[in-house]
Amino acid sequence: MNPLLRRRTPRSRLGRLCVFGLGVTLLALTVPAPSAAADPVPPVTGEILGTSGIGTYDETSDALRVICDAPRSITGITLYRVSNEVFEPVTGIEPTCTSVSADNGVVTLTDPQQFTAIGDTSQDDSSTSNCPPGAVATGFRGHAPGIGEIAGLQLLCAYLNADGTLTPAPPGGAAFIDPEDAGTEITCDPGSSAVGVNGATAGNEEPNSGEITFFALECAELSFEGQPPVDGAPNTTWPAATLMSDSTPASNLITEPGQARWYKFAIQPDSTVQLDLTGLGANYDLTVFKDIDQAFTFLTSTEDLALLGAEFAADAYSPSAFSPSAFSPSAFSPSAFSPSAFSPSAFSPSAFSPSAFSPSAFSPSAFSPSAFSPSAFSPSAFSPAVSLPSAFSPSSLAPRGLTEAEFREAFSGAQTRSLIAVSAREGTAEESVRTATWSNTGFFYVRVHGRNGASSTQPFQVSLTTTGGSCGTPLDSFPDSPSIVGEPGSARTVILTDSRRLPGLDLAQLQGFADRAEIDGVVVDADTVPLLRDLNAQADTLVGCGYAKNLVAQA
Repeated sequence: MNPLLRRRTPRSRLGRLCVFGLGVTLLALTVPAPSAAADPVPPVTGEILGTSGIGTYDETSDALRVICDAPRSITGITLYRVSNEVFEPVTGIEPTCTSVSADNGVVTLTDPQQFTAIGDTSQDDSSTSNCPPGAVATGFRGHAPGIGEIAGLQLLCAYLNADGTLTPAPPGGAAFIDPEDAGTEITCDPGSSAVGVNGATAGNEEPNSGEITFFALECAELSFEGQPPVDGAPNTTWPAATLMSDSTPASNLITEPGQARWYKFAIQPDSTVQLDLTGLGANYDLTVFKDIDQAFTFLTSTEDLALLGAEFAADAYSPSAFSPSAFSPSAFSPSAFSPSAFSPSAFSPSAFSPSAFSPSAFSPSAFSPSAFSPSAFSPSAFSPAVSLPSAFSPSSLAPRGLTEAEFREAFSGAQTRSLIAVSAREGTAEESVRTATWSNTGFFYVRVHGRNGASSTQPFQVSLTTTGGSCGTPLDSFPDSPSIVGEPGSARTVILTDSRRLPGLDLAQLQGFADRAEIDGVVVDADTVPLLRDLNAQADTLVGCGYAKNLVAQA
């Protein structure tokens, strides 16, 4: 197959709708001057090779091969088709090309743009498959029933590291994928990611029109010149955390007093994760956090600035809160400890057998004051000596509507409210944390920090083991998918429905009911909300994962 090579000027992506829904010491913050940061480095693109495809292609087909303008990669696709109660094939595919760069060992993806489309994108029914933030496409699942028309697609994704390696990521949303038959899975060559798409439409009088009959990806290896290797990346703050997984343990050094090393890994709900810190050359502590970036986004939203100020108010930890009156003798009166509360049967000898309380379990070192020192729990802050991704540069404060003080408080506060576990043993003993993920999605963050400024020239290792999980894969919350916007109005009733899940539903008839004077309502079709559609599609492909459906309800 020799499809034509066509390029067109990319269109700006449509504006996004807003979602409308429902004792710590702060460390000093000095924001590095913009001039101190190195310019982002674009990737070097290797030879572009096409994958195999799904569907059919012959001499009567209209072919189109679309390659993103360098330095961009495919991070999403939008599919279009005619809205109908019966099956309709895809008539148009529009890729999203996102700029890729590396900044001091951290890969960033910015400025996503809708690029040249294959086929007809004027249809009224669309669905997207977007990789998680920070991930690029490395393959796809697709279904082409009947005579070969494309019925649906889902991108397979991976996180791109500054050394050119790829770390597995959750797949994109299932765009028109049948949950009963996801179809064929096709991937780029190992180490390669998608930089373009290749497709064809049925031969037609009007070029590049009709149903999509063939789809494939164009892939290439991406590498960055002059970037630190993964183990040497300046992951000294949580925004610059290095990605890790069960198959890719991390190793690094802490060479300066007060330095920390940060890592993050994708999680799935209802699973258990264990982190082991080994090879210690000094007294290091291991700290685990929930998704700090989610907490930071919450704290820096306009409606939460007042809450943030209250959390860090000067009197939040006032001495009066711990005054003697707070612990008056009456709180410990004899009646509170009546003899009946301590009857012999409540304390049978077997409950306190020697084996239940072995001396080692209560050794003095396990409860030494240093194990609970403030440094083990205090949040990390900026330092002039560290570099951050450009998204956290001073110029990013203004668009967020934040003052420098608010940014500083949110940066530390996000860590404080996300803390879930600490391992702080004495000396060079190995550290270990085992914790559940509960219903969390996104990432867990890991910090390795020297106790009281400890450092060493000996590299440490952090390994991750994940067990359980009813979903089988980390879940995507689709933060880039638009949601519905609430607007003031006089309606008294909201009628929520989903035309995709209620075949045969007559929306016009439902709207007529809403227009009745005694109802005075508006109809909201969940299938017209991209966020809900993406979340529902994800839940459809993970039938045994109740948490995926919870994300739909929470949206």
